[in-house]
Amino acid sequence: MPPQSSQPILDALQRLEGKIDCLVDKVQDLEKDGVKNEAVGKTVEDHEERIRNLEKLAPAMRVVIWIAGALGLSVIGLIWGMLTGQISLVFG
Repeated sequence: MPPQSSQPILDALQRLEGKIDCLVDKVQDLEKDGVKNEAVGKTVEDHEERIRNLEKLAPAMRVVIWIAGALGLSVIGLIWGMLTGQISLVFG
């Protein structure tokens, strides 16, 4: 084979090598994106678990808030009664 006829083959091989390198780069980018997506997915799962735990605590918090409100109203009533003279505290 004369050297002139091998030049198109070498050119074609170089083009193929360039295309393969480009494909390898794209695959590596996709793998990196996949790793990032897995990390984001894990973070989302952690947040969902925290939300579920908080939702379990919500009824208890409603009870605590109701009790605190009732206690607050009774203290306000006591202070109001003391201010108006209807209640007198005797320490003895």
